[in-house]
Amino acid sequence: LGRRTMVNALAEAAGFEAGSEVVGALRAAAMLMDLGRGVDYYNRHRHTEALAVAYGLPGWSHRELALICAIVRQADSEKYDPVAAYRPLLSAADRTSIANAGAILAAADEMQRRATPPATPITWRLKDGAVRFDVEIDGAPLAAISGRLERALGLRLVAR
Repeated sequence: LGRRTMVNALAEAAGFEAGSEVVGALRAAAMLMDLGRGVDYYNRHRHTEALAVAYGLPGWSHRELALICAIVRQADSEKYDPVAAYRPLLSAADRTSIANAGAILAAADEMQRRATPPATPITWRLKDGAVRFDVEIDGAPLAAISGRLERALGLRLVAR
């Protein structure tokens, strides 16, 4: 079950309405997370950012690269300040959409890490203010990720 598939499903279920630039950056961030994971599982967000900044992403503008890196780091920590890290490429007007995209990426990453294989294809539905996924989650409850989605997008996350 791919992180990008979950990002797409979560963004759609949540009615994520950032500009297409942010949605594209969110999808790219979801794909790039495996780079950081290949270096160090526990510090995957920082390593993903470091690799993207060091080597760039051909075809992406500097601003788009900054958005991708900011979303990856925001997924790791709600307290991360993307504007301070990537000024002047990002501004205060970008904070909310990056926070929302980071919450979506964090939820997708957590579900991808904890889903009991084989968990494909993923199905979801929006019901009673909750995004309900038909995925069996192994391990810790999703309370922290659900709380983060609720703070960012007003939605709870419920797995099977």
